[in-house]
Amino acid sequence: MDKVNYKPRFKLKSKNPLPLSEIVAKMRPEDAPFIKKQLERSLYEYYRRFGIQPFSLQYNSILRDYVLVADSTIGLVDCTFFEIEIEPKIPGLSIGKCLQMAHRCQFSSLVHHSNTIIEEQLSDALHLEGVEYFAIAYLSAINDVITEGLLRISSSFDGPDPDLRGTLLPVEHVARGGFPLEPYTRRTTETLNLPVNRTLKTALQKCQRYSRNEKIQRLATNALTSFTEVQNKASTEEPIYEFESSLPREDYKRAINLAQLILQGFDPLRGEDSSFLPYYVINLDELFERFIAYELKRLIKRDSYQVHLQKGYEHPTDPKLLNKEIKPDIVVEPTEQSNRIVLDTKNKYSSINTDSFPDVANNDLYQITYYAISLNAKGVLLVYPASGENWTKYPLKSSESEEAYQKKRLKRTAEIHKDLKSSFKVIISQNQEVTIYLWRVKLDGTMEETRKSIAELAHFILDLLRGEI
Repeated sequence: MDKVNYKPRFKLKSKNPLPLSEIVAKMRPEDAPFIKKQLERSLYEYYRRFGIQPFSLQYNSILRDYVLVADSTIGLVDCTFFEIEIEPKIPGLSIGKCLQMAHRCQFSSLVHHSNTIIEEQLSDALHLEGVEYFAIAYLSAINDVITEGLLRISSSFDGPDPDLRGTLLPVEHVARGGFPLEPYTRRTTETLNLPVNRTLKTALQKCQRYSRNEKIQRLATNALTSFTEVQNKASTEEPIYEFESSLPREDYKRAINLAQLILQGFDPLRGEDSSFLPYYVINLDELFERFIAYELKRLIKRDSYQVHLQKGYEHPTDPKLLNKEIKPDIVVEPTEQSNRIVLDTKNKYSSINTDSFPDVANNDLYQITYYAISLNAKGVLLVYPASGENWTKYPLKSSESEEAYQKKRLKRTAEIHKDLKSSFKVIISQNQEVTIYLWRVKLDGTMEETRKSIAELAHFILDLLRGEI
C-alpha cells in the first residue's frame, strides 16, 4: 500500500489476489463494517460507467476470507474509503502507455473525441504518464467544444430605460403609464456563465496547474481564453455531467465525461507525483486485440491485401450449417488470390505468464487449427503481448543491400522454425499439416517501439503470403 496523506491506496495485480482482511486492517475501525458493501457498490458503478467489471470479489476457502481478483483490467477504482490501483502484469508497461494505445485505436469511451491535438502534440518516442494522457484527451475534447461554440443562455428584461437599449415596447409603455423620457424596452442578454461551463473551466485549470508537461500547460492556457466570461469555480452543488441543450451536443458530453474523471480523481493532498490521476478502467485483453488489428490495417497496403476483422465464414460442412459462422479475429489475404493468414489475438493478455511468455491454451490450439483447415490458411499465428527482450523479432530492410537483407531474413526465419517457443507443426493427416506461429509483440517501452514490433509482424505476414517463408 502506498503511503499517502488521504485515502489509502491498495495495489492489485493479475494472479495476485488481495485479501479483504488486508484492506480492513488498514482502515479506521468505524469504516471496517462497510468495506465489503462499498466494494460491491463500486463494482456495480464501474460496470455501469465503463461496461466492465474491474475486479471480482470471491470467497477463498483456503484463506477463509474474501479476496479481490483482477484478470485483464487496469485502472484506478474509487471505493469511497480507499482506492484500488490495478496494475499491468507486464513489467515496464505503464498505465499512460495503455491509455495512449486506447486513444490511438479509438477503443475507450474516454477517448472518443478529436484526434487533432493529441496526434500533433504527442511523440511516439515519449513515455506517457496517465495524468498527461487524461489532460491531453480533455484538451482535445475542449477543442471540439470551442470549435462548435460554448453553450450560452439568453435572458430578457422588460422595463423603463432612458438609454433606449433593446426593443421598444410602446404598448407596454402606454399600458403602464410610463414616463415619456423612460420608454419601456425589452433588453436581451447572453451569458456563458453556466454551471456546465464552470465545470469545464475548473477541469481546465487543474490541467494547467498540475501538469508538468509544458505543451499541456500551454494548450490549457490557450483554451482558458475562451472561458474568460465564465466564473472560476464550479459550485459543489452543480451537476458536472448533466445539462440541457436545445441542440444535440455530443462534444459537450465527451468533455463533461472527461472533466468528471479529472475533477473526481484529483487529490492535492497526495503530493506532486500522484495527486492527479482520474478514476478509470480499461480491459487490456480487448485493448490488445483492437490495437493489433488497428495497426495491421494501417500498415498493410489496401490495394494489394485485405485485412478482415471478425469476418464471418461458413463452416466446411456438407450440408451447410444454417446461421452458423466462424469468425477469426484477423484474416489477411491478397486481393487477387485465395491465400490467407489467420491471426488469433483474443484474450491473450490474460493468458501470458508474469514473465511475459504465453501460456498456450488447448482451446486456442483447437480453434486456430480448425480455422486453418476451414479457410485453407497458408499460416496461422497466435499473437501475444510481451515485454523486455521476450518479443519476436523479424528484420525490416534498411539501407543494407538486398543480398545482405535476404541473408539476415533467411537466418531469422530458420531460427523461428527451430524454436519451439516460436513455432510448431500440427499434423492433420499424412498429407496435411499446419504450422502455428507464436508471435510476441513488444508491449512495454515507448509507443514507437510497440509500433515497430507490429510492423515486423506485418512484414512476416506478407512474406508468408508471398511464399518466402
